[in-house]
Amino acid sequence: MLSPYSIVRNQELNAYTFFTKQGVEYRVAFHKTQGLYLANCPVISELVNEVSFEPVPSATRFSHDNRVSITIVDIIKTALQSGKIVIFVCDSTDNKETQRRRLFNNWFKKHGNGFEKYDDEIRTDECNYYCSLLFDPICHNKTDIKNAFLRDIDEYGSFKNP
Repeated sequence: MLSPYSIVRNQELNAYTFFTKQGVEYRVAFHKTQGLYLANCPVISELVNEVSFEPVPSATRFSHDNRVSITIVDIIKTALQSGKIVIFVCDSTDNKETQRRRLFNNWFKKHGNGFEKYDDEIRTDECNYYCSLLFDPICHNKTDIKNAFLRDIDEYGSFKNP
């Protein structure tokens, strides 16, 4: 059974780094969203972090490595267990958001037991924005969290498509 790579936490940046067996450095960072998401529920909004992850530098070419997905999912699960609510938005700058969505979903189907995950998308004329909401299933206000997420998606979608 594969295990995650060893990680190093940078508490000041709220980020983690790890190196693959090929020597590729990855960075996983959590960004406080400052009320950007779930703003209608301030108590919940305070717990929301957007996660990003990428090889450093981002142009690095690498071969498939299952331990990368295990490590990233493990880092996210640790954040969820600490009470954070995590939002992942698939980067659309290079028109590969659909592939990122598929990859992210596959990772969590394989390695992500023990959390709740809700997916949605915002369709615009420019592209589709795919996003996922993740949180620990033992939190007491999970219905409120899910409803606030869906309300945000609806509001943002109507803003992008008047």
